[in-house]
Amino acid sequence: MTKRHEAKYKIDRRMGQNVWGRPKSPVNKREYGPGQHGQRRKSKLSDYGVQLKAKQKLRGYYGNISERQFRGIYQEARRLKGDTGEAGPQGEPGAAGPTGPSGVLATNTTVMTGTTLNATLQTLGSLSFDVAADATPVLFAEADGNLFLSAGSGTYGVVEIKMVLDGVTVQTIKTEVLNYLAGNLSNAWHLHTMRPVAGGTHDLHLEARVLSTTGSVQINSPNAGRLSLILLR
Repeated sequence: MTKRHEAKYKIDRRMGQNVWGRPKSPVNKREYGPGQHGQRRKSKLSDYGVQLKAKQKLRGYYGNISERQFRGIYQEARRLKGDTGEAGPQGEPGAAGPTGPSGVLATNTTVMTGTTLNATLQTLGSLSFDVAADATPVLFAEADGNLFLSAGSGTYGVVEIKMVLDGVTVQTIKTEVLNYLAGNLSNAWHLHTMRPVAGGTHDLHLEARVLSTTGSVQINSPNAGRLSLILLR
């Protein structure tokens, strides 16, 4: 973890929320941003803006954690099974130092088996998770798999894949698989999102459909796909 270069109250005002729950936080009285333009009308954040703000909140909370450190925490949490709220990534103990705190509240993963796609949206995999009423953790969700085009050379398939959280599409990709010089080829796909979530029960799933093709398109075949999530403090 890197050294904190900014005061916590400044981070509170930039994020527009009391990140550490301190009673003397300035956002308890002034919910607008700092500076002479802080009270201007806020514009609606884009999907990228929502994810960027969630990441900046995490980096500020943990003392400006670096991208490499964040990825290491994520990879370590993915290797663990079950609830990692207490068994999450721990700091390396020194000669007399205690283990580091865990930033992971929970993890979950589901395997997505092969499905033949058509022009109608089909649900591929689904995960549900609960968040305490007084908590506002950050969700990091990731999915990957492959497309397989069952046809001869000179054929193609274009597919749309969506990640849906509580009925709202939060990420969409359009990808293709091309049998250029040979038939029955495959192509990998991947998508992810990171955003804050409120208390309650949430549903996360993937949807996919064929936009155009000259063959039969299968997703997560012959190798299974994966949908996973991590809840971070």
